[in-house]
Amino acid sequence: MLARHPVNGRLYNLATDAHDDGPMWFGVPLVVLDMYEHSYYIDYQNKKADYVDGFTECLSWVEIDQRIRAAGG
Repeated sequence: MLARHPVNGRLYNLATDAHDDGPMWFGVPLVVLDMYEHSYYIDYQNKKADYVDGFTECLSWVEIDQRIRAAGG
């Protein structure tokens, strides 16, 4: 997850191993990649790197920049 901290304004790359436990209080998620098997296995089987590559190819950095600005960054 790429998240922006609302107090210090910094961007953080975060990881969590549970769907319901956020690793940063009040963090504003900007980009989130689900790495649980249900998200990739049908299309990619065990090829996690290919899944991540496909995900990053679909990112719109213009949209991400707009999210950062909307979050106060």
